[in-house]
Amino acid sequence: MSPLQQPGAAGPVFALVPVAFPAYLHHDALVDADREVDRIGAALAHLGASIRHWPLEPESRTEANAKARMQSWASREHDLPHSMLAWIGHGAANQDSGWLAAYDTAATIVRRGISVDTVAGPVSDEWLERSGDEGAWSIVLIQACGAGTFAKRLIANLLGKPRDPQRLILIGVGSEGAAYLGAVGDALEEMLEKGFSDNDDSITLADFAYRLRAYLGRRVGADLVVHEFAPDGGTPLRRSPVVPGGVTAPVNVYHELRAFLERQPPDVRGHFVPKAQGAELSELAWYFVGRSRERGRVAGWLKDTACGMLVVTGGAGSGKSALLGNVVVHSNTRLRDLLVDAGFIVALPDAEQPPPEVFDGVIHLAGMTTADLVRRLAEVAGINPAARAAADLDALVKALSERTLTVLLDAMDEAQEPAVIAGSVLRRIAALPAVRVVVGTRPSVHDPQRRNPVTELLDALGAGPTTSVLWVPRDTEATEEYVRLRLNGARKAGRLRATATAVADAAATVAGNGEFLFARLAVHEILARPRILAPKQAKALAELLGKDQRELFAAAVTRLSAVSATFDPLMEALALSRGRGLPRSDGIWATVATALTSGRAVTEGDIDQLLDAAAPYILLDVEDGQSVYRLSHHNFREHFESRLAASA
Repeated sequence: MSPLQQPGAAGPVFALVPVAFPAYLHHDALVDADREVDRIGAALAHLGASIRHWPLEPESRTEANAKARMQSWASREHDLPHSMLAWIGHGAANQDSGWLAAYDTAATIVRRGISVDTVAGPVSDEWLERSGDEGAWSIVLIQACGAGTFAKRLIANLLGKPRDPQRLILIGVGSEGAAYLGAVGDALEEMLEKGFSDNDDSITLADFAYRLRAYLGRRVGADLVVHEFAPDGGTPLRRSPVVPGGVTAPVNVYHELRAFLERQPPDVRGHFVPKAQGAELSELAWYFVGRSRERGRVAGWLKDTACGMLVVTGGAGSGKSALLGNVVVHSNTRLRDLLVDAGFIVALPDAEQPPPEVFDGVIHLAGMTTADLVRRLAEVAGINPAARAAADLDALVKALSERTLTVLLDAMDEAQEPAVIAGSVLRRIAALPAVRVVVGTRPSVHDPQRRNPVTELLDALGAGPTTSVLWVPRDTEATEEYVRLRLNGARKAGRLRATATAVADAAATVAGNGEFLFARLAVHEILARPRILAPKQAKALAELLGKDQRELFAAAVTRLSAVSATFDPLMEALALSRGRGLPRSDGIWATVATALTSGRAVTEGDIDQLLDAAAPYILLDVEDGQSVYRLSHHNFREHFESRLAASA
């Protein structure tokens, strides 16, 4: 994938200064050394890197010129606040120290090559040059035979100086007889593609070191040294996103959305569903079917109502979020026209078409506290930063009493304090003269199958002349069409082996068995078993589709747990986060999951595998500019909670 420049970005922010040796006078050529520099530079371009190529021919990259190159880097002649020095070539080590080789280094590198002291000087000088800039940082990469020993001795040398460097990462890749040329490029490409999402708009220096240690360590094992010299306080690295503005969606939906956007021109990407305009998607717009009556009700309310609240409610998994997400998509004229032109959706009748750009903000309430929501509403309304930081509800209400605001909030039942949010926040602001609130929620946080179902969340939202309630019932016809659409799409893509008749029969069975959430789960479990629609698998299919939502998810957990012993604790960790989710940054998710195992350490690689295998069941969200992962539906969380309660 080619690097994409972030819309509106100021340009490169750090210099990649390579010291690479494709040819040697007395040693075997490393013909791919410069190519590896280009790969590293292409991967890091996502973070604002600019390669400052070494303009010398390979035969001119002598020891003297290598020392001059390092001194040029140390003097910060690259004119950027941050930098990375990348030495790629031959080296050697013994039990005492390590040495690096330039083009003209003698055949015996030990004690005759470039010493640790020779490299330590420019590294120290570089620190003295940038120490006055409190955010400036550097990375030093040494990739060569013996680099692990060389790096350890270099660390000891630097720590022994009167002013040891800060905001510096030192990386050594290689052992005696193993240089692993290509491993760094591979690790960076995988790390930036899988380890981060477009929600990670900033990466701390410490987290960069942690992730690189994880991804590079999988390739070189013990032949890796990563040392951080006081990394806190350095200016974070910024990613160039494909999906701008952040997205809240199941991981598989995010990946499909990202793939779609990569095919679009940069100006389209720059205007595509920023978070404030509704990137909280349970399904992509082009998979939405049916719900004409309900969509018309929402559109009509938005056209005819000056203030008040519209509550969109229904049973667990009835498709409330999909309906609201579809309304948001059709209210975004740029996005709607793009998808219509691409043939993914059709234009709506006037009666179902919501007003253009009607929503000032779209907020996904899963995991939010009351204070979180107050701050978010203040941000949407453009209230001054001080008021946002204070999370002052009275100040918010006073400010909104003088403003016009239309906001959509989904998943209220999955908030930290849903009843408090309903009664203390939403009820109050919806009573203001020019504020409109559309809220999606279950009637209750309690099990709808209980003998005496309750509606405490609807009660908390209140009833009155300016409050309307829209119930989203089961839509068997739309559900059947949705299943056919998804399964036939998989057939055409070669991911499902089945006849059209088998797909139609499965769609009818799914539609008759459950809500929209059940249909989503059933589709993903069928796709995970691509031969299950064959006639010989009729019994297995009947058993799968005879389950309810929770049983179907439990079957998915069992299937996934058979793939890897780490998948269950990783998902359980998300369930125990009480709806707030867990970030990958600094190894937080992996650490929590490790605590739930019988002793096996959970790695970033395990998380990558889970996100591939269980993408529909894990929600990607964003908080404070970082990716946060949750289970994508409260029913999934309840599966783990009930299991834990039974074991307790």
